[in-house]
Amino acid sequence: MARQLEEYIDLGEATCLAVAINRAGILVTDDGGARRQARERQVSLSGSVGILKLLVDGEQLAVRQADEYLAAMIAEGYRSPIQRFSDLRD
Repeated sequence: MARQLEEYIDLGEATCLAVAINRAGILVTDDGGARRQARERQVSLSGSVGILKLLVDGEQLAVRQADEYLAAMIAEGYRSPIQRFSDLRD
């Protein structure tokens, strides 16, 4: 299945998507093409922000620390749908 998906996305993302499909799992990626293919196949999705949110909600990571990680990611070119987790917690 990964080889079929490779027509649309890179082999790494294709392999992860194939595993998520075969195991009814969640695909965790920030790759736009992989996310599009997952949505077309009705595969559950998450990304970096979702993982950080899960850690904050589970009290494994402080909001302040999540903000710092996200700011560092954005500084390195990550295109985030949010700028700070603290804005979501008000």
